[in-house]
Amino acid sequence: MKTIIITLPLCLLIICGFSGCSKAKKSGAISAVPTKPIIGTEATNDPVAIRVKWIVGKKYLFQLEAVQGLDVTMPQPLDPTKTVMGLNHDYSVSVAKRSTNGGQELDLEMTAQKFFYQTAERSWFNFDSMESSAHDASSPVAPLLRKLMGARIRCFTDADGAVVKSEGLDALTASLDKGDPQMKAAIQSMFNETNLKKLFDAIVAVQPAEPMKIGESWPVHLELEVPGAPGIVMNARCQFADWDTQEGRECVRIEFKGDITAKPGASGEASLAKISGGTMAGQAWFDPALGMVINSSSEEHLTLQASALGQTVSTRVNATSNLRLLSVEDN
Repeated sequence: MKTIIITLPLCLLIICGFSGCSKAKKSGAISAVPTKPIIGTEATNDPVAIRVKWIVGKKYLFQLEAVQGLDVTMPQPLDPTKTVMGLNHDYSVSVAKRSTNGGQELDLEMTAQKFFYQTAERSWFNFDSMESSAHDASSPVAPLLRKLMGARIRCFTDADGAVVKSEGLDALTASLDKGDPQMKAAIQSMFNETNLKKLFDAIVAVQPAEPMKIGESWPVHLELEVPGAPGIVMNARCQFADWDTQEGRECVRIEFKGDITAKPGASGEASLAKISGGTMAGQAWFDPALGMVINSSSEEHLTLQASALGQTVSTRVNATSNLRLLSVEDN
């Protein structure tokens, strides 16, 4: 059950945060192609292409912030428990070059991380990669998380932006030779090529195939596989709500909402857990001149029910995530 609690919400937060589908946060200056004045002109409702564009020779610095709360209802006579977990990831995406297949080669690197986990009033562990590693040995998770810092993963995409292969993940997971075995298994279950491909598939999936006007909408369908949980299906609808100014740039404001359900026909280990009451909603600000999301935030809510020793354990997951683009620099 611990693996379900850790990996399921984190996968949802990373997917929903990166795909950008509530608040915009202040960030550093973004140097890139100047925007074309749009708001207040006759071209306000011209069709706009909402497609991610990675510029060769540039490095994109992102920050993902996520917090999840878990309300676990245990069989009597055990008392309910409340758990809170939070993470803050700073990472970069460097665009190395364009591939011969029309795709691109991208280098992903985690540059900083904060992580905490607490139950009720008790703090189980805290980690801040900016602090000294002198006390890492006393934490079950710190040695593992520190191994992620500076590790570079190269992704090879096709012309649509989907990952066809990667390099560096095997070396990364093989380096996780110290720390709590269960945490090691949880991290390894997240950092693999299957999940990496699904992350980029999600970015591709949330983009409309055709240019959009204000008020127009498009469907999004995502399927995820998470160890210890049923296959997850996310069905949402995104809408070009309006133009909005963010970070001094003219952006398309995208609003979305949808449902999170279990994949029909899930079996085996996944059948031990069920999903109910799953919802997702949020906003994103996309700069079409830059070809990138500037800010996005989302909320996810769902209930997991799992059987243990003939009893049912119910876990209500309430999660929020915010993604922002800190800067675009020369690589």
